[in-house]
Amino acid sequence: QETRRVDQFLEPLTRWLSTTFPRVTPNWYTSLRILLIIPMVSLVWHGYWLSGFAVFLLSAFLDLIDGPIARLTNSVSALGALLDPLADKLLFAAAILLFIGSINMLVIGLIIGLEAILLTEHLIKFTLLRHEDAEKRGRRQSANIWGKIKFVSEMLAVVLLFGGRQWAALTSLAEYVLVISCILATCSLLRHVLTFER
Repeated sequence: QETRRVDQFLEPLTRWLSTTFPRVTPNWYTSLRILLIIPMVSLVWHGYWLSGFAVFLLSAFLDLIDGPIARLTNSVSALGALLDPLADKLLFAAAILLFIGSINMLVIGLIIGLEAILLTEHLIKFTLLRHEDAEKRGRRQSANIWGKIKFVSEMLAVVLLFGGRQWAALTSLAEYVLVISCILATCSLLRHVLTFER
């Protein structure tokens, strides 16, 4: 139901995109999110923090629309089900690692470790359930509310970290948000394990 509400809210935009760029599939948007990690990291390494932040926001925006476009155009696919969480975790990990030295290494290590475990669990489940309909698999994964809240908290933490370049207090706030993300990631992992079906 929550997914349906988000789709309805974004429908004017997703319908315009799918009509204006009919050859651009949802998987293209997802793949672009992964490719955008390269310029984001490069820009930040060269000191262009604002430009790097803009690339991060673009990638986050593409994450917002690729799923709704796939459902709107009935193009949900097994490849998309595989790439979407991979893109999420790679973007988040790359962004967090840019701030090594600014936040507690224990927090970074814990959240990156949990995300790696979640990604491994996803890949195992994807392999075992490859015979199932991708749409059913997508519905099962989207039912994990802990995962959704965790992702939002992670994106918020990254935004705060970029903002912390100007206002140091935001970096401290981002660290607290990351601790909350660790708790949510643990809840999400437990939910995945408890509902695992072969």
